[in-house]
Amino acid sequence: MKTKIIKLSLIIIWLLLISCFVEYGTPEFPAGIVEGYKPVYLTGAEAEIKWKSPQPLDKPGKIYVFQNYLLVNERLKGVHVYNNTNPGEPISIGFLQVAGCTDMAIQGDVLYVNHIADLVALKINNFQSFAELSRIQQKDWINQFPEETDVYFECVDPSKGTVVGWELVTLHNPTCYR
Repeated sequence: MKTKIIKLSLIIIWLLLISCFVEYGTPEFPAGIVEGYKPVYLTGAEAEIKWKSPQPLDKPGKIYVFQNYLLVNERLKGVHVYNNTNPGEPISIGFLQVAGCTDMAIQGDVLYVNHIADLVALKINNFQSFAELSRIQQKDWINQFPEETDVYFECVDPSKGTVVGWELVTLHNPTCYR
């Protein structure tokens, strides 16, 4: 009898506790203008991994030293390559365009980068000459939502291309929230 009373008491306490949780859900969507995020789409030639002339630094990320090179990630765009023979005065020699790139690593003479939604291994002889060794598709890396939470955003439209980033803009009547 005593164990039944204890079990019944525990069930009642449990029911009281779970009734205290409030589910907030999605807020009402504002009519009119609101600050939020808009997807940045990529299509066609922009998606190709290729060597380009030096580009100005805009949103630098990780920095990597490899042999006599200095590599600086340009968020969502690629990798700046510098001749670092004289670390006091690195000389920009070019830019490796890798759309969607946010991270990189090197082991031996292989550069690993994320490219849109894939992990790509590039054999590096000199950076003007490289070969793709392998590609692992990572569908979970596709950027379908802004990194920030509790924000309004423009819903993704797959017909416009692959989302490689998000920019803060003024939205008119947004219909997506995270």
